[in-house]
Amino acid sequence: MHESVYAVGAFSSTVDSSSHAALDTQPVNLNACTVTGGNSAEIDGFSDPKNIICTSDTESAGNTWLMRDKLTGYYRIDFPFKITPTILWLMNTRYNGRGTKAIRIEAAQNNQVLQMSYIDPSTNAEVFCTQSCPLLHTYEWQAFRFVDNEETLSNITGIIINIIDWYGMGGDARVYADNAFNRPPCNLKPMLASSAYTGDWTETSPSSYHGSYLTLSVNKNDLQLESTQNASLTMVPIVPESGFYKVYMSIPGCQNTNTCQSRSTARVAIVMDSMHTLIATVSQRNSVDQDVLIHRGYAPASSNGFSPYLTVSIDTDAEVDDQATSVEVVVDNFRFERDTSYTNLNGVLQIYQDQTSPIRLNGPLYYPLSQSLPNNTIVYAATTGFPNVTHAEETLYLGGQFNSPDGSYANIAQYSNSVISPLNNTGINGIVYSMACINGLLYVGGSFNSTADSQVVVKNIAQYNTTSSSWSSLGGGIDETVTTVTPYSPFGSMAVGLRGNFKTLYADDTPGSVNVTADGLAIWDAVGMMWAGTPYVKSAPTLLFADVWDDRPNNMALVAGPLSAVAALEANGAVLLDTTP
Repeated sequence: MHESVYAVGAFSSTVDSSSHAALDTQPVNLNACTVTGGNSAEIDGFSDPKNIICTSDTESAGNTWLMRDKLTGYYRIDFPFKITPTILWLMNTRYNGRGTKAIRIEAAQNNQVLQMSYIDPSTNAEVFCTQSCPLLHTYEWQAFRFVDNEETLSNITGIIINIIDWYGMGGDARVYADNAFNRPPCNLKPMLASSAYTGDWTETSPSSYHGSYLTLSVNKNDLQLESTQNASLTMVPIVPESGFYKVYMSIPGCQNTNTCQSRSTARVAIVMDSMHTLIATVSQRNSVDQDVLIHRGYAPASSNGFSPYLTVSIDTDAEVDDQATSVEVVVDNFRFERDTSYTNLNGVLQIYQDQTSPIRLNGPLYYPLSQSLPNNTIVYAATTGFPNVTHAEETLYLGGQFNSPDGSYANIAQYSNSVISPLNNTGINGIVYSMACINGLLYVGGSFNSTADSQVVVKNIAQYNTTSSSWSSLGGGIDETVTTVTPYSPFGSMAVGLRGNFKTLYADDTPGSVNVTADGLAIWDAVGMMWAGTPYVKSAPTLLFADVWDDRPNNMALVAGPLSAVAALEANGAVLLDTTP
Protein backbone atom coordinates (compact mmCIF):
# COMPACT_ATOMS: atom_id res chain seq x y z
CA MET A 1 0.00 0.00 0.00
CA HIS A 2 3.02 2.29 0.23
CA GLU A 3 2.75 2.52 -3.56
CA SER A 4 -0.45 4.51 -3.09
CA VAL A 5 -1.80 7.50 -1.25
CA TYR A 6 -5.43 7.80 -0.24
CA ALA A 7 -7.68 10.81 -0.69
CA VAL A 8 -10.61 10.66 1.73
CA GLY A 9 -13.60 12.87 2.42
CA ALA A 10 -17.27 13.30 1.60
CA PHE A 11 -17.54 12.41 -2.09
CA SER A 12 -18.96 9.67 -4.27
CA SER A 13 -17.50 10.31 -7.73
CA THR A 14 -14.74 12.03 -9.62
CA VAL A 15 -15.55 15.30 -11.40
CA ASP A 16 -13.70 14.60 -14.63
CA SER A 17 -16.85 14.80 -16.74
CA SER A 18 -17.32 16.78 -19.96
CA SER A 19 -18.28 19.87 -17.93
CA HIS A 20 -15.02 19.75 -15.96
CA ALA A 21 -12.61 19.29 -18.85
CA ALA A 22 -9.51 21.47 -19.05
CA LEU A 23 -10.50 24.68 -20.81
CA ASP A 24 -7.51 25.36 -23.02
CA THR A 25 -6.12 22.01 -24.13
CA GLN A 26 -7.61 21.86 -27.65
CA PRO A 27 -6.61 25.09 -29.44
CA VAL A 28 -8.41 26.18 -32.59
CA ASN A 29 -6.01 27.03 -35.42
CA LEU A 30 -7.21 30.51 -36.32
CA ASN A 31 -5.14 30.52 -39.49
CA ALA A 32 -7.49 27.82 -40.80
CA CYS A 33 -10.56 29.96 -40.03
CA THR A 34 -12.29 32.60 -42.12
CA VAL A 35 -11.68 35.92 -40.37
CA THR A 36 -13.47 39.15 -41.30
CA GLY A 37 -13.67 42.58 -39.78
CA GLY A 38 -16.53 45.04 -39.71
CA ASN A 39 -15.66 48.73 -40.19
CA SER A 40 -11.96 48.06 -40.65
CA ALA A 41 -9.81 51.19 -40.83
CA GLU A 42 -8.75 52.37 -44.28
CA ILE A 43 -5.10 52.63 -43.29
CA ASP A 44 -2.44 50.67 -45.13
CA GLY A 45 -1.13 47.81 -42.99
CA PHE A 46 -3.87 48.15 -40.35
CA SER A 47 -7.05 47.05 -42.16
CA ASP A 48 -6.53 43.27 -42.40
CA PRO A 49 -8.22 41.47 -39.45
CA LYS A 50 -5.79 38.56 -39.83
CA ASN A 51 -2.98 40.89 -38.73
CA ILE A 52 -3.66 40.03 -35.10
CA ILE A 53 -3.39 36.25 -35.42
CA CYS A 54 0.05 35.14 -34.25
CA THR A 55 1.04 38.78 -33.98
CA SER A 56 4.21 40.12 -32.49
CA ASP A 57 4.23 42.57 -29.61
CA THR A 58 5.07 45.41 -31.98
CA GLU A 59 2.29 47.96 -32.56
CA SER A 60 2.97 48.40 -36.26
CA ALA A 61 1.62 47.78 -39.75
CA GLY A 62 0.94 44.08 -40.29
CA ASN A 63 0.65 43.40 -36.53
CA THR A 64 -2.36 45.50 -35.58
CA TRP A 65 -5.97 45.72 -36.77
CA LEU A 66 -7.77 49.04 -36.39
CA MET A 67 -11.36 50.17 -36.87
CA ARG A 68 -12.62 53.34 -38.42
CA ASP A 69 -12.59 56.34 -36.15
CA LYS A 70 -15.40 56.55 -33.61
CA LEU A 71 -17.49 53.72 -35.09
CA THR A 72 -18.60 50.40 -33.67
CA GLY A 73 -17.44 47.29 -35.47
CA TYR A 74 -16.88 43.59 -35.14
CA TYR A 75 -14.30 40.85 -35.48
CA ARG A 76 -15.78 37.65 -36.88
CA ILE A 77 -14.24 34.17 -36.85
CA ASP A 78 -15.94 31.39 -38.84
CA PHE A 79 -14.61 27.95 -37.98
CA PRO A 80 -14.02 25.27 -40.63
CA PHE A 81 -15.91 22.83 -38.39
CA LYS A 82 -18.41 22.98 -35.56
CA ILE A 83 -16.91 23.30 -32.10
CA THR A 84 -17.90 23.73 -28.46
CA PRO A 85 -15.85 26.76 -27.36
CA THR A 86 -14.60 26.99 -23.79
CA ILE A 87 -12.17 29.90 -23.56
CA LEU A 88 -11.13 32.91 -25.64
CA TRP A 89 -7.94 34.91 -25.13
CA LEU A 90 -7.76 38.56 -26.19
CA MET A 91 -5.13 41.30 -26.03
CA ASN A 92 -5.92 44.97 -26.47
CA THR A 93 -4.04 47.60 -28.45
CA ARG A 94 -2.77 50.96 -27.24
CA TYR A 95 -1.76 52.22 -30.66
CA ASN A 96 -1.87 56.04 -30.59
CA GLY A 97 -4.16 55.92 -27.55
CA ARG A 98 -6.68 53.63 -29.21
CA GLY A 99 -8.08 50.45 -27.74
CA THR A 100 -11.22 48.42 -27.16
CA LYS A 101 -13.05 49.25 -23.94
CA ALA A 102 -15.97 46.76 -24.08
CA ILE A 103 -17.06 43.82 -26.23
CA ARG A 104 -20.10 41.58 -26.74
CA ILE A 105 -19.69 37.99 -27.97
CA GLU A 106 -22.27 36.39 -30.27
CA ALA A 107 -22.66 33.00 -31.95
CA ALA A 108 -22.13 33.51 -35.68
CA GLN A 109 -24.83 31.08 -36.83
CA ASN A 110 -27.74 32.81 -35.07
CA ASN A 111 -26.35 36.02 -33.48
CA GLN A 112 -27.25 34.75 -30.02
CA VAL A 113 -25.45 36.74 -27.36
CA LEU A 114 -23.19 34.45 -25.32
CA GLN A 115 -22.54 34.81 -21.61
CA MET A 116 -18.88 35.08 -20.67
CA SER A 117 -16.87 35.32 -17.47
CA TYR A 118 -13.48 36.81 -16.63
CA ILE A 119 -11.28 37.36 -13.59
CA ASP A 120 -11.41 40.89 -12.22
CA PRO A 121 -7.73 41.78 -11.61
CA SER A 122 -8.58 44.09 -8.72
CA THR A 123 -10.51 41.47 -6.71
CA ASN A 124 -9.38 38.16 -8.27
CA ALA A 125 -13.07 37.24 -8.38
CA GLU A 126 -14.90 35.72 -11.34
CA VAL A 127 -17.27 38.23 -12.95
CA PHE A 128 -20.02 37.37 -15.44
CA CYS A 129 -21.00 39.54 -18.39
CA THR A 130 -23.30 39.36 -21.40
CA GLN A 131 -24.09 42.63 -23.16
CA SER A 132 -20.85 44.38 -22.23
CA CYS A 133 -17.57 42.72 -21.20
CA PRO A 134 -14.67 45.03 -20.32
CA LEU A 135 -11.29 44.47 -21.98
CA LEU A 136 -8.06 45.38 -20.18
CA HIS A 137 -6.32 48.36 -21.77
CA THR A 138 -2.89 46.78 -21.30
CA TYR A 139 -0.50 44.52 -23.18
CA GLU A 140 -1.72 41.52 -21.18
CA TRP A 141 -3.71 38.54 -22.42
CA GLN A 142 -7.18 38.36 -20.93
CA ALA A 143 -9.16 35.11 -20.76
CA PHE A 144 -12.92 35.01 -21.28
CA ARG A 145 -14.68 31.76 -20.42
CA PHE A 146 -17.84 30.64 -22.23
CA VAL A 147 -20.37 29.83 -19.50
CA ASP A 148 -23.63 29.08 -21.30
CA ASN A 149 -25.06 25.56 -21.11
CA GLU A 150 -23.97 22.73 -23.37
CA GLU A 151 -27.07 23.04 -25.56
CA THR A 152 -26.20 26.66 -26.37
CA LEU A 153 -22.47 26.12 -26.93
CA SER A 154 -22.51 22.84 -28.85
CA ASN A 155 -22.04 23.02 -32.61
CA ILE A 156 -20.88 26.65 -32.73
CA THR A 157 -19.87 27.51 -36.30
CA GLY A 158 -18.18 30.80 -35.43
CA ILE A 159 -18.13 33.76 -33.06
CA ILE A 160 -18.56 37.50 -33.52
CA ILE A 161 -16.68 39.86 -31.21
CA ASN A 162 -18.69 43.08 -31.30
CA ILE A 163 -16.64 46.14 -30.30
CA ILE A 164 -19.16 48.41 -28.60
CA ASP A 165 -16.94 50.90 -26.77
CA TRP A 166 -13.38 52.08 -27.23
CA TYR A 167 -10.55 54.31 -26.08
CA GLY A 168 -9.33 57.22 -28.16
CA MET A 169 -10.42 57.27 -31.80
CA GLY A 170 -11.37 53.64 -32.17
CA GLY A 171 -11.15 50.02 -31.16
CA ASP A 172 -8.89 47.09 -31.92
CA ALA A 173 -7.92 43.78 -30.33
CA ARG A 174 -5.58 40.86 -30.57
CA VAL A 175 -7.19 37.42 -30.46
CA TYR A 176 -5.81 33.99 -29.65
CA ALA A 177 -7.64 30.77 -28.88
CA ASP A 178 -4.85 29.15 -26.88
CA ASN A 179 -3.16 30.19 -23.65
CA ALA A 180 0.29 29.21 -24.95
CA PHE A 181 0.42 32.52 -26.82
CA ASN A 182 4.17 32.91 -26.34
CA ARG A 183 5.03 29.71 -28.18
CA PRO A 184 5.83 30.59 -31.81
CA PRO A 185 4.11 30.00 -34.09
CA CYS A 186 1.21 30.72 -31.80
CA ASN A 187 -1.27 28.30 -33.36
CA LEU A 188 0.95 25.26 -32.75
CA LYS A 189 1.36 22.95 -29.76
CA PRO A 190 4.43 20.74 -29.25
CA MET A 191 2.18 17.88 -30.38
CA LEU A 192 -0.56 18.26 -32.98
CA ALA A 193 -3.53 16.16 -33.96
CA SER A 194 -2.91 14.53 -37.32
CA SER A 195 -4.39 12.26 -39.98
CA ALA A 196 -2.98 10.23 -42.85
CA TYR A 197 -4.55 7.88 -45.35
CA THR A 198 -3.80 5.22 -47.94
CA GLY A 199 -6.12 4.59 -50.86
CA ASP A 200 -8.37 6.81 -52.95
CA TRP A 201 -9.91 9.06 -50.30
CA THR A 202 -11.37 12.29 -51.69
CA GLU A 203 -12.53 15.51 -50.08
CA THR A 204 -16.29 16.09 -50.10
CA SER A 205 -17.78 19.54 -49.45
CA PRO A 206 -21.59 19.55 -49.86
CA SER A 207 -23.17 22.99 -49.88
CA SER A 208 -25.64 21.86 -47.22
CA TYR A 209 -22.90 20.74 -44.84
CA HIS A 210 -20.78 22.96 -42.60
CA GLY A 211 -17.25 21.98 -43.52
CA SER A 212 -15.79 19.10 -45.51
CA TYR A 213 -15.01 15.44 -44.95
CA LEU A 214 -13.20 12.54 -46.63
CA THR A 215 -14.93 9.84 -48.65
CA LEU A 216 -13.65 6.44 -49.71
CA SER A 217 -15.69 5.07 -52.61
CA VAL A 218 -14.99 1.76 -54.37
CA ASN A 219 -16.74 -0.41 -56.93
CA LYS A 220 -18.97 -2.97 -55.25
CA ASN A 221 -17.19 -5.77 -57.09
CA ASP A 222 -13.80 -4.62 -55.75
CA LEU A 223 -14.55 -5.05 -52.04
CA GLN A 224 -12.34 -8.10 -51.65
CA LEU A 225 -9.40 -6.64 -53.54
CA GLU A 226 -6.24 -6.10 -51.54
CA SER A 227 -6.21 -2.42 -52.48
CA THR A 228 -9.67 -1.96 -50.95
CA GLN A 229 -8.81 -3.86 -47.80
CA ASN A 230 -5.64 -1.83 -47.36
CA ALA A 231 -7.32 1.55 -47.88
CA SER A 232 -7.57 3.26 -44.51
CA LEU A 233 -7.52 6.59 -42.72
CA THR A 234 -5.61 6.90 -39.45
CA MET A 235 -6.42 9.78 -37.09
CA VAL A 236 -4.31 10.71 -34.06
CA PRO A 237 -6.01 13.08 -31.60
CA ILE A 238 -4.29 15.00 -28.84
CA VAL A 239 -5.63 13.62 -25.56
CA PRO A 240 -4.76 16.39 -23.08
CA GLU A 241 -5.25 14.46 -19.84
CA SER A 242 -5.32 10.82 -18.84
CA GLY A 243 -8.81 9.69 -17.97
CA PHE A 244 -11.97 8.06 -19.20
CA TYR A 245 -13.46 9.28 -22.48
CA LYS A 246 -16.51 8.76 -24.62
CA VAL A 247 -15.48 8.59 -28.28
CA TYR A 248 -18.04 9.79 -30.83
CA MET A 249 -17.80 9.41 -34.60
CA SER A 250 -19.40 12.30 -36.51
CA ILE A 251 -21.11 10.89 -39.61
CA PRO A 252 -22.43 13.34 -42.25
CA GLY A 253 -25.93 12.48 -43.41
CA CYS A 254 -26.14 10.72 -46.77
CA GLN A 255 -28.91 13.09 -47.91
CA ASN A 256 -26.23 15.79 -48.24
CA THR A 257 -24.82 13.98 -51.28
CA ASN A 258 -27.70 11.67 -52.26
CA THR A 259 -25.52 8.63 -51.57
CA CYS A 260 -27.67 6.68 -49.10
CA GLN A 261 -27.83 3.68 -51.42
CA SER A 262 -24.03 3.29 -51.60
CA ARG A 263 -23.32 4.09 -47.95
CA SER A 264 -21.93 1.08 -46.07
CA THR A 265 -20.41 0.25 -42.70
CA ALA A 266 -17.13 1.64 -41.39
CA ARG A 267 -14.67 -0.56 -39.57
CA VAL A 268 -12.96 1.46 -36.84
CA ALA A 269 -9.88 0.10 -35.08
CA ILE A 270 -9.63 1.89 -31.73
CA VAL A 271 -6.21 1.88 -30.06
CA MET A 272 -6.65 3.63 -26.72
CA ASP A 273 -3.68 2.12 -24.91
CA SER A 274 -0.47 0.29 -25.72
CA MET A 275 -1.91 -3.16 -25.03
CA HIS A 276 -5.28 -3.43 -26.75
CA THR A 277 -6.97 -2.83 -30.11
CA LEU A 278 -10.77 -2.72 -30.17
CA ILE A 279 -12.87 -3.02 -33.32
CA ALA A 280 -16.15 -1.14 -33.80
CA THR A 281 -18.38 -1.50 -36.86
CA VAL A 282 -20.41 1.63 -37.48
CA SER A 283 -23.30 1.79 -39.93
CA GLN A 284 -23.24 5.00 -41.98
CA ARG A 285 -26.68 4.83 -43.59
CA ASN A 286 -27.96 7.76 -41.53
CA SER A 287 -29.85 10.24 -43.69
CA VAL A 288 -29.05 13.25 -41.47
CA ASP A 289 -25.88 14.25 -39.65
CA GLN A 290 -25.30 12.07 -36.61
CA ASP A 291 -22.79 11.59 -33.79
CA VAL A 292 -22.44 7.92 -32.85
CA LEU A 293 -20.91 6.74 -29.58
CA ILE A 294 -18.42 4.03 -30.57
CA HIS A 295 -16.37 3.56 -27.41
CA ARG A 296 -16.08 4.43 -23.74
CA GLY A 297 -12.91 3.73 -21.81
CA TYR A 298 -9.60 4.87 -20.44
CA ALA A 299 -7.07 6.77 -22.55
CA PRO A 300 -3.64 7.98 -21.44
CA ALA A 301 -2.56 11.53 -22.15
CA SER A 302 -0.81 11.93 -25.48
CA SER A 303 2.96 11.88 -25.23
CA ASN A 304 6.00 11.39 -27.40
CA GLY A 305 5.98 7.76 -26.31
CA PHE A 306 2.38 6.92 -27.19
CA SER A 307 -0.84 8.58 -28.35
CA PRO A 308 -4.23 6.94 -28.84
CA TYR A 309 -5.32 6.64 -32.47
CA LEU A 310 -8.15 5.37 -34.67
CA THR A 311 -8.00 3.72 -38.08
CA VAL A 312 -11.04 3.71 -40.38
CA SER A 313 -11.65 1.44 -43.36
CA ILE A 314 -14.55 -0.14 -45.23
CA ASP A 315 -16.07 -3.17 -43.52
CA THR A 316 -15.72 -5.48 -46.51
CA ASP A 317 -17.97 -8.08 -44.89
CA ALA A 318 -20.89 -5.71 -44.32
CA GLU A 319 -24.18 -6.07 -46.17
CA VAL A 320 -24.38 -3.98 -49.36
CA ASP A 321 -27.53 -2.61 -51.01
CA ASP A 322 -28.47 -4.81 -53.99
CA GLN A 323 -29.10 -1.74 -56.15
CA ALA A 324 -25.75 -0.12 -55.37
CA THR A 325 -22.92 -0.18 -57.88
CA SER A 326 -20.39 1.42 -55.52
CA VAL A 327 -19.76 1.32 -51.79
CA GLU A 328 -18.52 4.22 -49.67
CA VAL A 329 -17.62 5.25 -46.15
CA VAL A 330 -17.09 8.81 -44.91
CA VAL A 331 -15.04 10.34 -42.11
CA ASP A 332 -15.45 13.83 -40.73
CA ASN A 333 -14.13 13.78 -37.17
CA PHE A 334 -13.97 11.87 -33.91
CA ARG A 335 -14.83 13.64 -30.67
CA PHE A 336 -13.23 12.64 -27.38
CA GLU A 337 -15.52 13.75 -24.55
CA ARG A 338 -14.25 13.49 -20.98
CA ASP A 339 -16.33 11.09 -18.94
CA THR A 340 -16.69 10.57 -15.20
CA SER A 341 -14.11 8.00 -14.15
CA TYR A 342 -15.79 6.53 -11.10
CA THR A 343 -19.15 6.95 -9.38
CA ASN A 344 -18.78 4.49 -6.49
CA LEU A 345 -15.96 6.01 -4.47
CA ASN A 346 -17.96 6.63 -1.27
CA GLY A 347 -15.29 8.67 0.45
CA VAL A 348 -12.05 6.98 -0.67
CA LEU A 349 -9.88 7.39 -3.78
CA GLN A 350 -6.64 5.44 -4.13
CA ILE A 351 -3.91 7.24 -6.09
CA TYR A 352 -0.76 5.61 -7.39
CA GLN A 353 2.26 7.56 -6.15
CA ASP A 354 4.44 7.31 -9.25
CA GLN A 355 2.53 9.46 -11.74
CA THR A 356 5.15 8.69 -14.41
CA SER A 357 4.76 4.93 -14.11
CA PRO A 358 4.40 3.06 -17.43
CA ILE A 359 1.20 1.47 -16.15
CA ARG A 360 -0.56 4.77 -16.93
CA LEU A 361 -0.51 3.77 -20.60
CA ASN A 362 -2.85 0.87 -19.89
CA GLY A 363 -5.03 2.11 -17.05
CA PRO A 364 -5.67 4.99 -14.69
CA LEU A 365 -3.35 5.84 -11.83
CA TYR A 366 -6.37 6.44 -9.58
CA TYR A 367 -9.11 4.00 -8.68
CA PRO A 368 -11.68 3.11 -6.02
CA LEU A 369 -11.26 0.41 -3.42
CA SER A 370 -12.22 -3.04 -4.66
CA GLN A 371 -15.00 -3.00 -2.09
CA SER A 372 -16.48 0.38 -1.26
CA LEU A 373 -17.86 1.82 1.96
CA PRO A 374 -21.63 2.48 2.26
CA ASN A 375 -23.36 5.33 0.42
CA ASN A 376 -23.28 8.78 2.08
CA THR A 377 -20.04 7.91 3.86
CA ILE A 378 -17.82 10.68 5.20
CA VAL A 379 -14.22 9.57 5.74
CA TYR A 380 -12.13 11.89 7.90
CA ALA A 381 -9.06 9.73 8.48
CA ALA A 382 -7.01 7.02 6.81
CA THR A 383 -3.82 5.33 7.94
CA THR A 384 -1.96 2.14 7.19
CA GLY A 385 -0.30 -0.40 9.45
CA PHE A 386 0.43 -4.07 10.01
CA PRO A 387 -1.93 -6.09 12.24
CA ASN A 388 1.11 -7.68 13.92
CA VAL A 389 4.86 -7.51 13.63
CA THR A 390 5.14 -10.73 11.61
CA HIS A 391 2.13 -10.22 9.34
CA ALA A 392 3.25 -9.27 5.82
CA GLU A 393 -0.08 -7.87 4.61
CA GLU A 394 -0.46 -4.15 5.25
CA THR A 395 -3.92 -2.96 6.27
CA LEU A 396 -5.69 0.32 5.51
CA TYR A 397 -7.75 1.71 8.40
CA LEU A 398 -10.59 4.11 7.60
CA GLY A 399 -12.38 6.31 10.11
CA GLY A 400 -15.18 8.84 9.85
CA GLN A 401 -18.95 8.86 9.95
CA PHE A 402 -20.53 5.76 8.40
CA ASN A 403 -22.36 2.55 9.21
CA SER A 404 -22.49 -0.66 7.22
CA PRO A 405 -25.97 -1.70 6.00
CA ASP A 406 -25.77 -4.97 7.95
CA GLY A 407 -24.56 -3.28 11.15
CA SER A 408 -21.22 -5.11 11.14
CA TYR A 409 -19.08 -1.96 11.45
CA ALA A 410 -19.58 1.63 12.59
CA ASN A 411 -17.42 4.71 11.97
CA ILE A 412 -14.21 2.71 11.58
CA ALA A 413 -13.25 -0.26 9.40
CA GLN A 414 -10.22 -2.03 7.97
CA TYR A 415 -9.42 -2.81 4.33
CA SER A 416 -7.13 -5.69 3.46
CA ASN A 417 -6.96 -8.23 0.62
CA SER A 418 -9.54 -6.13 -1.27
CA VAL A 419 -12.16 -6.64 1.47
CA ILE A 420 -13.62 -4.21 4.03
CA SER A 421 -14.13 -5.80 7.43
CA PRO A 422 -15.04 -4.61 10.94
CA LEU A 423 -12.79 -4.10 13.91
CA ASN A 424 -13.72 -5.86 17.12
CA ASN A 425 -16.71 -4.55 19.09
CA THR A 426 -18.16 -3.31 15.76
CA GLY A 427 -16.16 -0.08 15.96
CA ILE A 428 -16.82 3.28 17.63
CA ASN A 429 -20.13 4.91 18.65
CA GLY A 430 -19.24 8.39 17.38
CA ILE A 431 -17.30 10.27 14.72
CA VAL A 432 -13.65 9.36 14.09
CA TYR A 433 -11.60 12.39 13.06
CA SER A 434 -8.00 11.18 13.13
CA MET A 435 -5.89 8.02 13.48
CA ALA A 436 -2.26 6.89 13.70
CA CYS A 437 -0.78 3.39 13.73
CA ILE A 438 2.45 2.80 15.68
CA ASN A 439 3.96 -0.66 16.09
CA GLY A 440 0.68 -2.49 15.73
CA LEU A 441 -1.25 -0.09 17.98
CA LEU A 442 -3.96 1.99 16.30
CA TYR A 443 -4.74 5.28 18.05
CA VAL A 444 -8.18 6.70 17.29
CA GLY A 445 -9.36 10.23 18.10
CA GLY A 446 -12.74 11.83 17.63
CA SER A 447 -16.02 12.53 19.34
CA PHE A 448 -17.26 9.35 21.07
CA ASN A 449 -17.57 7.71 24.49
CA SER A 450 -17.46 3.96 23.88
CA THR A 451 -17.12 1.20 21.33
CA ALA A 452 -20.13 0.74 19.05
CA ASP A 453 -21.43 -2.16 21.15
CA SER A 454 -21.01 -0.12 24.39
CA GLN A 455 -18.73 -2.79 25.89
CA VAL A 456 -15.59 -0.63 26.26
CA VAL A 457 -15.61 2.95 27.57
CA VAL A 458 -13.30 5.16 25.49
CA LYS A 459 -13.77 8.91 25.82
CA ASN A 460 -12.75 10.71 22.62
CA ILE A 461 -9.45 8.81 22.38
CA ALA A 462 -8.91 5.07 22.10
CA GLN A 463 -6.21 2.49 21.44
CA TYR A 464 -6.85 -0.59 19.32
CA ASN A 465 -4.37 -3.44 19.54
CA THR A 466 -4.32 -4.86 16.00
CA THR A 467 -2.66 -8.09 17.15
CA SER A 468 -5.12 -9.00 19.92
CA SER A 469 -8.06 -7.10 18.31
CA SER A 470 -8.87 -5.37 21.61
CA TRP A 471 -9.86 -1.83 22.54
CA SER A 472 -8.58 0.13 25.53
CA SER A 473 -8.67 3.69 26.83
CA LEU A 474 -5.76 6.10 27.05
CA GLY A 475 -5.79 6.91 30.73
CA GLY A 476 -9.39 7.77 31.54
CA GLY A 477 -9.92 9.51 28.23
CA ILE A 478 -10.24 13.20 27.30
CA ASP A 479 -13.04 15.62 28.10
CA GLU A 480 -13.66 16.99 24.57
CA THR A 481 -13.21 16.15 20.89
CA VAL A 482 -9.80 15.05 19.61
CA THR A 483 -9.21 16.30 16.05
CA THR A 484 -5.60 15.23 15.42
CA VAL A 485 -3.67 12.08 16.31
CA THR A 486 -0.09 11.77 15.09
CA PRO A 487 3.15 9.97 16.01
CA TYR A 488 5.09 12.57 17.95
CA SER A 489 8.64 11.52 17.12
CA PRO A 490 10.54 14.30 18.95
CA PHE A 491 9.42 12.68 22.20
CA GLY A 492 10.33 9.12 21.26
CA SER A 493 9.19 6.43 18.84
CA MET A 494 6.24 5.49 21.06
CA ALA A 495 4.96 9.00 21.78
CA VAL A 496 1.55 10.01 20.40
CA GLY A 497 0.59 13.66 19.95
CA LEU A 498 -3.04 14.75 20.28
CA ARG A 499 -4.75 18.02 19.40
CA GLY A 500 -8.29 19.21 19.94
CA ASN A 501 -10.62 21.42 21.95
CA PHE A 502 -9.98 19.62 25.22
CA LYS A 503 -8.96 21.00 28.61
CA THR A 504 -8.71 17.88 30.77
CA LEU A 505 -6.92 14.54 30.41
CA TYR A 506 -8.73 12.10 32.69
CA ALA A 507 -6.84 9.86 35.07
CA ASP A 508 -7.23 6.10 34.91
CA ASP A 509 -8.20 3.81 37.81
CA THR A 510 -4.65 3.43 39.09
CA PRO A 511 -4.38 4.59 42.73
CA GLY A 512 -2.83 8.03 42.92
CA SER A 513 -3.65 8.96 39.34
CA VAL A 514 -4.95 12.48 38.89
CA ASN A 515 -6.46 14.44 36.05
CA VAL A 516 -4.09 16.53 33.96
CA THR A 517 -4.92 20.01 32.75
CA ALA A 518 -4.28 20.56 29.06
CA ASP A 519 -4.83 23.35 26.57
CA GLY A 520 -5.62 21.53 23.38
CA LEU A 521 -2.30 19.66 23.16
CA ALA A 522 -1.45 16.34 24.80
CA ILE A 523 1.23 13.66 24.54
CA TRP A 524 0.63 10.01 25.40
CA ASP A 525 3.61 7.87 26.43
CA ALA A 526 2.76 4.46 24.97
CA VAL A 527 5.63 2.80 26.87
CA GLY A 528 4.80 4.14 30.31
CA MET A 529 1.06 4.05 29.52
CA MET A 530 0.59 7.54 30.92
CA TRP A 531 0.14 11.17 29.95
CA ALA A 532 3.46 12.88 29.35
CA GLY A 533 4.26 16.51 29.84
CA THR A 534 3.98 18.93 26.94
CA PRO A 535 7.12 21.02 27.27
CA TYR A 536 7.95 23.97 25.08
CA VAL A 537 4.44 24.67 23.79
CA LYS A 538 1.79 26.04 26.11
CA SER A 539 -1.03 27.46 23.96
CA ALA A 540 -3.40 25.27 21.93
CA PRO A 541 -2.02 24.65 18.42
CA THR A 542 -4.16 24.59 15.30
CA LEU A 543 -1.83 22.18 13.48
CA LEU A 544 0.12 19.20 14.73
CA PHE A 545 2.07 17.08 12.24
CA ALA A 546 4.98 14.65 12.50
CA ASP A 547 6.74 13.15 9.50
CA VAL A 548 7.27 9.44 10.13
CA TRP A 549 6.95 8.26 6.54
CA ASP A 550 8.85 4.99 6.02
CA ASP A 551 10.25 5.26 9.56
CA ARG A 552 12.95 7.72 8.61
CA PRO A 553 15.30 8.61 11.49
CA ASN A 554 15.59 12.06 13.04
CA ASN A 555 11.96 12.89 12.39
CA MET A 556 10.65 16.33 13.18
CA ALA A 557 7.26 17.55 14.29
CA LEU A 558 5.55 20.73 13.13
CA VAL A 559 3.45 22.64 15.63
CA ALA A 560 1.56 25.70 14.40
CA GLY A 561 -1.04 28.01 15.88
CA PRO A 562 -1.34 31.16 18.00
CA LEU A 563 2.21 30.78 19.31
CA SER A 564 4.57 33.58 20.26
CA ALA A 565 7.29 31.57 22.00
CA VAL A 566 8.47 28.00 22.43
CA ALA A 567 10.54 27.45 25.55
CA ALA A 568 13.01 30.35 25.50
CA LEU A 569 12.78 30.88 21.74
CA GLU A 570 10.61 33.28 19.81
CA ALA A 571 8.22 31.42 17.52
CA ASN A 572 5.67 33.47 15.60
CA GLY A 573 2.98 30.94 14.78
CA ALA A 574 5.01 27.81 14.00
CA VAL A 575 7.88 25.72 15.32
CA LEU A 576 9.74 22.57 14.26
CA LEU A 577 10.71 20.16 17.04
CA ASP A 578 13.66 17.93 16.16
CA THR A 579 14.94 14.73 17.75
CA THR A 580 18.57 15.67 17.18
CA PRO A 581 20.39 17.55 19.96
